Formats: sequence, structure tokens, C-alpha cells
Amino acid sequence: MERGELGLRIDGRTSTQMRPLSADIGLLQNADGSARFSCGHSSAIVAVHGPVEESRQTSQLADRMRLFVVVRPRSGMSSQREKALEVSVTKRLQRVVETRRFPRTRLTVVCQIEQDDGAMLSVLLN
Repeated sequence: MERGELGLRIDGRTSTQMRPLSADIGLLQNADGSARFSCGHSSAIVAVHGPVEESRQTSQLADRMRLFVVVRPRSGMSSQREKALEVSVTKRLQRVVETRRFPRTRLTVVCQIEQDDGAMLSVLLN
């Protein structure tokens, strides 16, 4: 019998099984916060830098923090997919980060994809 006939997904899970999750924190010393999160065979390392104060000349948003999200592929140049992930992560961060609490500052989130097996947005948001 094949997996499909047994009701199994391509990765061997049943339709009710979640991908295994794991997380490690504090991996990078030069970041203000960092973590590796894995969901099944998808994983990424995320580093948070900031908030750091911006000068008055560079600050475009005087009343709140600016959020920058950078998603780097496992190798090569960024594609439209990474840009779409940046937009999705930025939109969700804007909903949960109190940007008005830290005016004239910048928060940078750098996401390095290690392995992508179809759950990358979930990995990056966790």
C-alpha cells in the first residue's frame, strides 16, 4: 500500500498530526534577542536588533517606532517569496509591537531561512 492509500501525507504524518516543533533561544551574541524555531523540516534563525534611537534627520515617523523585517533565503539572492514573507511578518508585528511607546526608534528583525519544507510563514511568526 502507498502512503496516500493509508491516509498519510507525503512526510508520513496522518491528517490529524502536527509537525514537530522545537525552539532554541539566545543563539546570537550580537543581537538583542535571537531564536531558532523549527516546525517539521522547516527552520529559521531570527535576530532582533533594537529598539535603537534614530536621529531626527533619518526618522520618518516621529510618533512611533519603525519596523524593518529582512528575510534572507537559505542561499542566493532574495526572491519575490522572501519579499512576500517580509510583508506578512511586518504586518503581523505592527499589530503586536507597541510602536507608539518608542517614538523615533527602529526595530530590525532579520530572519535567516535554514530549511524550508512548506511551513516558513508559521516558523517566522513563531
